[in-house]
Amino acid sequence: MQINFEEFEALENYPTKGILQFYVLVDDSGEYGINFEDITKQEKFRVVYFETIEKDESKLQEAPTIECDEENELINKPCLLIPEHGEMGISPSCYQFNQIVEKYAMKYEIDEAEKSDLNNYLYDFLNVKEDIHIGGYSAFTQDDPRETSDQDLTETLLQIGTIPGGPNDLEYIMWGDSGTANFLISLEDLKACNFTRVGYIWDC
Repeated sequence: MQINFEEFEALENYPTKGILQFYVLVDDSGEYGINFEDITKQEKFRVVYFETIEKDESKLQEAPTIECDEENELINKPCLLIPEHGEMGISPSCYQFNQIVEKYAMKYEIDEAEKSDLNNYLYDFLNVKEDIHIGGYSAFTQDDPRETSDQDLTETLLQIGTIPGGPNDLEYIMWGDSGTANFLISLEDLKACNFTRVGYIWDC
């Protein structure tokens, strides 16, 4: 997948020009390039940024086609995404969710029983879509890896959910059993357009 930052409304702290490309390894393992030991190790996935875009098509090369076992195929058919600007709430699966609840519980002197009720209410109310978006908050099918490490990766560089509506009733994009993938980055690296340390995680 690639993002052309010149084609949509600027987001605070994100690049305003250039192309950002995301690659993951698709092989017979069905792991899609994930490294559970170190989500920032770009060995079987890559995030590459090109600050300038070559617009002379005569200088461009066609990308090679790589055959893939249909059982492990991640994207069933290429698709063009039309960007739309929007707002979103925090997902209850995001590691920052409990911190925010705790902050407001202290501010309004909410006791433990009421805090539990508040947590349950917000979990049901904040139904964040596991779609494709840049910025905002990340949603996770299982656990947010930042609960235990890499908590400086606060920014959602890109979230890619399972996208229905593809050909022959197949999903356009399918992560395992209807999962979600996230690419995460620190605010400092994002501002500097430094994409050498990006966290990549998907789960289902």
